[in-house]
Amino acid sequence: MKSFDLLCVAVLSLLCPAVVSAADPVSELAEFSVFGKVDPAALAKAEIKTAAGPPMSTERYLSVQACLVVPQPPSKVIENMRHFDPTAHRELKVFLHSDMPASPTAANFSKLNNAPKNSAVERLRNATQKMVPDLQLSRAEAQQFASGQQPFDFWAKILAGRAQSFATGGAATAAPYDHTGQPVQPGKELAGLVRQQAKVNRQFGGFLGNTGLIGGRSSLKPELY
Repeated sequence: MKSFDLLCVAVLSLLCPAVVSAADPVSELAEFSVFGKVDPAALAKAEIKTAAGPPMSTERYLSVQACLVVPQPPSKVIENMRHFDPTAHRELKVFLHSDMPASPTAANFSKLNNAPKNSAVERLRNATQKMVPDLQLSRAEAQQFASGQQPFDFWAKILAGRAQSFATGGAATAAPYDHTGQPVQPGKELAGLVRQQAKVNRQFGGFLGNTGLIGGRSSLKPELY
């Protein structure tokens, strides 16, 4: 089943002056987004403004851009993001949350063994035990699962390896999800999303490249979340 890819554009020109240096952030926003001229004062009083972005390839269908004003300085916003626990908001349907150190190990994913007993968790447990094709794994990762192994011990090891790989080499080093026979490489997928949004790529491609999300090892130190 194909899924929709949502490309959400944060208004970095309004929130992060270190990223962009234009004297008129509102005019700059109009140049790379679909919103045109916006009134920051009116936007600050309303909810998040969303709109359909440029169409993407037939595999992705839809892009969506979001525009919002956060009435806090960037340093405060970033600090709040570092300590945000989504499990406190039931509507997000996040079952577990754990902060990650710079060099995570399988122990940092140990909460998986205390996952709540619900249908979604049980489906993942059963699918892992059977190694069904729907699991987003590489063939090499799938081969690491041993008969009789606890499913979430397996996932703790897999996720720790992925986090370590990203921290040292960026998304480009992630193994392709080829357990299904149709390889999907996360780094190429992320880069493809940005490339298909020409204006966004022109505005933020350099910055995103430095994060390791759309290239190799980042020049910026990642903060794992």
